[in-house]
Amino acid sequence: MHKNLIVFTAALVFFLLHPFGNIFYIVGDNIAQIAYWHILFNPHLAGSFGGVTPKPALMFLLGFTYDLSFWIFGSEVLIKGLLAFFAALLTTATARLGADIAGNMAGIFAAAFLISLTPVTGLFADGSSMIFFLPLLLIGLRFFATGRERVGVFILCAATLIRPEGFGVLIWLAVFHQLIRRRWRPFLFTVALASVTFSSLFFVQYLLYGNWNPLEAFGPQAGYVFIHESTLLMRLVRILRYIYDAMVTIFVESPGLIYLFLPAVATLIWFRQRRTYLSVLGIVLFLIVYFSLGVGEFLERFFQFLIPLIVAFGWAGIFLTYHFLIKKMRQYFWISRIIQLISLSLLFAVLMVMIKTERDSLQVWQEYISQGNVNYAIYTQDAIRLLMAQPVPRGSRVLLESDITFGILVRDINYFRDVNSLQFFNLQKKAERQKILEQIDYILISKTYYQYYYLWYDPLEQGDSDFFRQTISDIIKDGKAKSIYNHYLTPVENSIFWLILRVEPFSYNSGNE
Repeated sequence: MHKNLIVFTAALVFFLLHPFGNIFYIVGDNIAQIAYWHILFNPHLAGSFGGVTPKPALMFLLGFTYDLSFWIFGSEVLIKGLLAFFAALLTTATARLGADIAGNMAGIFAAAFLISLTPVTGLFADGSSMIFFLPLLLIGLRFFATGRERVGVFILCAATLIRPEGFGVLIWLAVFHQLIRRRWRPFLFTVALASVTFSSLFFVQYLLYGNWNPLEAFGPQAGYVFIHESTLLMRLVRILRYIYDAMVTIFVESPGLIYLFLPAVATLIWFRQRRTYLSVLGIVLFLIVYFSLGVGEFLERFFQFLIPLIVAFGWAGIFLTYHFLIKKMRQYFWISRIIQLISLSLLFAVLMVMIKTERDSLQVWQEYISQGNVNYAIYTQDAIRLLMAQPVPRGSRVLLESDITFGILVRDINYFRDVNSLQFFNLQKKAERQKILEQIDYILISKTYYQYYYLWYDPLEQGDSDFFRQTISDIIKDGKAKSIYNHYLTPVENSIFWLILRVEPFSYNSGNE
């Protein structure tokens, strides 16, 4: 226990000292979780934006910490502490797994390698949900592997409330470790707890979107189209290609992992609890189903869950080999000593490389920040710009880019009375668009480039054949008011950053489409 505490404390200090921007430098999906947290207490804003999967546990962790931090310190300082805590927990869980298999030195090298030669520090700086998900995944699997299945299932369900891929692991364990062995009581317990977890996701979904359809939260219903293939077979082919590309990307981003891969596989085959840890393949199966439904985009980061496992099993394999050679050569005293000397020298050299690599990356990061090269994401800049200028009155009902909306709701939940998603509007038919226009006062369209902004995102490739898109294009060009769907669209601002339109109904039918 004390060894775990030493590793955890050292890792915690390391991450607390590691450069970190602030909450608005982190990935947009997790800024959205804070916005979702605020929407829970402002139900009139339900359905304000889509395309980001609600993650209840992450909503609570980030949202509560953000509010508490501003209440106590007037800043988001506690967010870094929260991220550092989970990053240290991940480091400790990885070290513990390596140490369980091959001793304390394997655990130490696994922890050092994880911090210095993998993207984990980047995940920390980005505020990635993987920083929260991975330690719970590893800890839950370890409890399950050591016979404390109920505790393991509880922790894995908590991980699933951070990233839904955890359901793949729970299903795998329930089927292959309990059901097929006819262990009915543990199976029923796992199914019951997983069902409660699944139901809670639906309940939070309802609070945030006002409906029970899980696909309304993201995918085409929210205005985002990720998969265009018409047949399931074509989708599966693309998914298999994506899995290959994701693995290649992980090894390119972390070149040291390629040297640990074979020792990791060998260790996994030898390891007595391998059946439990193979359950992570359930995540791959979950992703295949997820992407076949067309409700997500192909991102290599979905496979980052493999990183700590490769590191822990890989270093365990190296030290198991070392111990095996020493044991076999013990009768040959000088050969044994030479092997020990060479091995320890190589390991010391590797450790020095790790330390130098991390020191160099820290120096680059500090120089990068000092030169002002680290910027907010485009949607965050637009949210800040909008709140500073406040070009529309407070309490307005607006149609706005979803990616900008969550940045607004995090900073000033009361700025808008109601928000509708421009991405959702983008995919609707004429009748639905007219209903939405009847419920808003202003349309805010960003002119800065971001792949999912309205001016750049045309998933159905309608172009100017879309009457609304053509109207917006004409207003940008000539700056004059236009009529559409029984409404006038009058420019309030037509600058390099924004097109802001006041929406006013008129009583007669203009004859427009």
